[in-house]
Amino acid sequence: MHTPSWLSTKLDIGHILTIGGMIVAVTLGWAKLDANQQALLSWQNNQDKAYAERRAVTDARFTALEAKIAPLEAVQFRLGKQEADTVAANARIDRIVDSFSEQLKELRKDVNAVGTKVEVLTRSLEDRNQLSRPMTNAPR
Repeated sequence: MHTPSWLSTKLDIGHILTIGGMIVAVTLGWAKLDANQQALLSWQNNQDKAYAERRAVTDARFTALEAKIAPLEAVQFRLGKQEADTVAANARIDRIVDSFSEQLKELRKDVNAVGTKVEVLTRSLEDRNQLSRPMTNAPR
């Protein structure tokens, strides 16, 4: 079997420099890759800490907001009860007004009846007066 021309077992200075350069390049590349990975892990840890702090602050704010909102639910309940009481009071007032209206109608009927009776009595008295009075305008 014949060996290719580019594969030789001779070691000269060019081969040594090339192999050394490749070892240095791989080592430096590996070190750079490791440094980048360490920087990325450091950044990730910082972001995780910032996220945890931000979450703690946000949770505290939500807790404070929930504490402020809790009394509003009681106000909403009281407002609903107040509105129901107002509706009930309006219904009572409407019944009272209707009652007064009916009573005024009855009073108006009674006053009209009394007025009619007074007119009848007045006519009756006038008729009696005319009958009892002598006629003075009679021709002579």
